[in-house]
Amino acid sequence: MKHRLTLITTYIALLLIIISSLACDNPILESRVPQNFPGSRWESDDGSITFTCFQSDENIRFAIGQIVIEEEVINFEMKSSRGGWQHLYYYEDGDGTMSHSLTEQEFEIWNCDYPSKKRFVATVVTTTYFEIDQKIVFHRVDEE
Repeated sequence: MKHRLTLITTYIALLLIIISSLACDNPILESRVPQNFPGSRWESDDGSITFTCFQSDENIRFAIGQIVIEEEVINFEMKSSRGGWQHLYYYEDGDGTMSHSLTEQEFEIWNCDYPSKKRFVATVVTTTYFEIDQKIVFHRVDEE
């Protein structure tokens, strides 16, 4: 009976550790998110997607970029969220500046893997312009 109680207690403790670790941010993952490098410029391997990262006066980090498909240019703002997610919103640059002006019209959701501070791989989850599960590789193009 004592052995069974110890085993149950161990399982509960392990379950609590696993649940609490899933609820916390991964500092290594978060430190590699492109938006954490204001001023950095990024490009997809095929060159069809480019973006630059910014930090607003309110300390909000975001990226502004373009997707070029055939002759169509789609301007976007990209915001990161916990767990490696990137959300793309249509971006309208009304006053000619790169100000933070999110339109709230989300059109892409990507789940990203950040193996380094200079490269990441986005897997398309929700899309308007790509294929579900398509992998898009990005690399940093500015000097660090």
